[in-house]
Amino acid sequence: MIDSMKVSPSPFTCWSPYRTLCETARRHRLSLALAVALLGASSLVCCGGTAGNASGSTSGGGSDQPQLSATPTSLSLGNVALTSSSTQTVTLTNVGNSSVNVSQISVSGAGFSTSGPTLPLTLAPGQSTSASVVFAPTGYGTFTGSVSVVSSATNSPLIVSLNGSSYADILSWDPSTSGVVGYNVYRGTQSGGPYGTKMNSSLITSTTFTDTSVQAGQTLFYVVTAVDSSSVESNYSNQISATVPSP
Repeated sequence: MIDSMKVSPSPFTCWSPYRTLCETARRHRLSLALAVALLGASSLVCCGGTAGNASGSTSGGGSDQPQLSATPTSLSLGNVALTSSSTQTVTLTNVGNSSVNVSQISVSGAGFSTSGPTLPLTLAPGQSTSASVVFAPTGYGTFTGSVSVVSSATNSPLIVSLNGSSYADILSWDPSTSGVVGYNVYRGTQSGGPYGTKMNSSLITSTTFTDTSVQAGQTLFYVVTAVDSSSVESNYSNQISATVPSP
């Protein structure tokens, strides 16, 4: 029966053979607003160590001083949804002429973690190993951190700077002017619908909703409906759209 109603966005006009449902849709007229909680990848910030630590090189041909280099020297793990993660790899190479003993690899910064290799580890000249860096954001905003590699190399600790960000679409709307028991949020990928994805599994009792499933580069379109105590659902609110920038 709801499908038989038609609504024009302004002024609110309703046609239905079912007056009760028509009045319900009129009372539950909604106004929808949206904000995108997004901070793009920040500029790379060096997080400690001495100048040139992340790209150590052999000094003076024939030097037997142990040197360690990192590739890349910094990692940007991109814009990551709050419920997702991003992983990249850092390669550590002994670029000196004598062995390097790697004793510790640690990470700092909220949301960052690292794994591998098994330590302690000895790298012969020219030998490499790798470590994985994972960014799983703990909230919204920009995040910075660093990987620190402690070894017997003369440029220890070797520092690799890290950065990443997290984003979400945050919706808010005006409450219904008459009693309702909750709201539904629908999402689509085309302006004007269809809005094929119902975002909530149970009725939303507040007038806000955060969509953490968005991806970089997406443009999404949202509408909200109100539901009364008889489980009658209103027509869609006005549409709102949001575009999540790419990294």
